[in-house]
Amino acid sequence: MKLICLNFQDIKETHLIYAWYILYLLQARYFTKNLVCLANPSVKPYFDQYKLVPVFYNKKEFNAYLSDKDIGADITWDGVSKVLVTKSKKDSKRIFKPCKKERFIKRFRNAGKWLYYHDANTILENLYIKRRKDDFISDLPKDEAIKKSIRNLDKNKTILFLSMNEKNISLAKKVFFKQWIKKILETESVSIMFKSPFDVDINHTDFLWLNATNTSFYDTIHLINAADVYAGCSEDNEQIASFLKKPIFLFIANDKLTFHDSCWVNYLKCCNIRDVDQLDNKDILKLADSAYLLFSDLIYDVNLNIKLSTQQLWGLHYLIQHPTAMLFFDADDHHQWEEKNYNFKEWIIPLLHEGKKDHMVLKQIKERLTNSSVTTIFCDRLTPSFKVKKWVLFQTRSNLRSIKWIKNSYYKFVPIENLVEGMQFLKETQVYGR
Repeated sequence: MKLICLNFQDIKETHLIYAWYILYLLQARYFTKNLVCLANPSVKPYFDQYKLVPVFYNKKEFNAYLSDKDIGADITWDGVSKVLVTKSKKDSKRIFKPCKKERFIKRFRNAGKWLYYHDANTILENLYIKRRKDDFISDLPKDEAIKKSIRNLDKNKTILFLSMNEKNISLAKKVFFKQWIKKILETESVSIMFKSPFDVDINHTDFLWLNATNTSFYDTIHLINAADVYAGCSEDNEQIASFLKKPIFLFIANDKLTFHDSCWVNYLKCCNIRDVDQLDNKDILKLADSAYLLFSDLIYDVNLNIKLSTQQLWGLHYLIQHPTAMLFFDADDHHQWEEKNYNFKEWIIPLLHEGKKDHMVLKQIKERLTNSSVTTIFCDRLTPSFKVKKWVLFQTRSNLRSIKWIKNSYYKFVPIENLVEGMQFLKETQVYGR
C-alpha cells in the first residue's frame, strides 16, 4: 500500500483535536507503517504520550524521509482553512491543500457552523473513511478514575465542565472565578467539574476539582463529552467543546483573537474579563455576578432551544475581535438599542452625547477610549465643527487617530449583525480586490 503523509505542522495546540480525529481514524483503518506525520514541536508531548503514528518535527527530515517513498496521499492542513482536493495526473496521487485565500465570510455563509469538523471529514471521506465523531470518542482509551468520576455525576443536574489551564493566574481572576462558581452552585441545579492547575478551595457536593497536571488530553475529551455545557477562557479547550457540539460559555481575556480561534456552535455566550485585573474587589464581585446572569441566559437558551444564527455568531465574534463603540444622543436611544441587540450589548461601548457641547462630548470620549483598542465608532451626526474638534483633540494618541468614524443614520435601527456583516464584507473585498 502507498504511504499517506500528513503535514500538520501549522495546526496549533488549541486545534489539535481536529488533527487527532483524523490521525486516530486513519490508524484504525490503515497499518501504522503506511502513515507518517509532520507536526509542530509545541505538540510533541501529545505525540510522545500516545504514539499514534510515526512523526517528525523537522520539515527537512520529513522531506528526506519521503524522498524515496511511494506516496498515495499528500495532506497539508492548518486545521482552519478550507481543504482543496486534487489528483496528480502523473501518478494519481491525492493532494490535499489548505485554501487560505477564500474569503472567510463567504466560506462561513456556505458551510455554516462546525467548519473545521467538516474540513476534517473532507479529508477522511477522500481516504474512504466513513466513521464519525461518535466512533472516535468511543474508541479513545478512558482512565478508570475518569470512568468513575463520570459515573458519579448527577445526571439530574446540568453538568458543567470548567477548564482553566493558566498556571500563573492573577489574584483578581481567582477571586472572580471563585465567586462565579459559588453563584452557580447556590442554584443547586448544576454540577461542576473544574480542571485547573490550582484549587479554589470550595467544598461542595456538586463540585469536583481535577488537577490539570494529572488530567490527560484523552481524559479532557471524555470529560467534556460527558458534560452538558463547557466553560473556560479563550484559547484553552473550547475547540474540543466545539468539535463535540457542546454549548459554550467563553471568558474572553485575550485582546488578540482571530476568527480561526472562534467557536462556531449553536449556543454561545462570551463574557468580557479583559479588564478584571484593573478592578477592585467590589467590582470583581459585581462582574462575577454579571457573568452568572450571562451563564443563566445560556442555560435558558439551551433549554428552550434558542440557537444563534450563523449571522449572529459572525457578528458576535467580529465585535469581540474588533472593539466597536456607538454614539447615542440620548439615554432612550441607548436603552432601545440594547433591547433589540441583547446578545451584543456587552461588546459595544456606549458613548452618550445627551445634548452636550461637541467639545465636552469629545473630551469624554477621549477619556473613555484612551486605553482601549476601539477600531470603529458609529454615529449619525458629524458636523464640520465636530470633525475639526475631533481631529484636534485626538491627534495626541495614535490609537485614537486610527479610529474609523462611520456616519450611518440607521445604525440604531438595524440589527448589529447586519452592520457587522457589511463591515467585514467591505474589508474582505478590499483585501482581495473583488
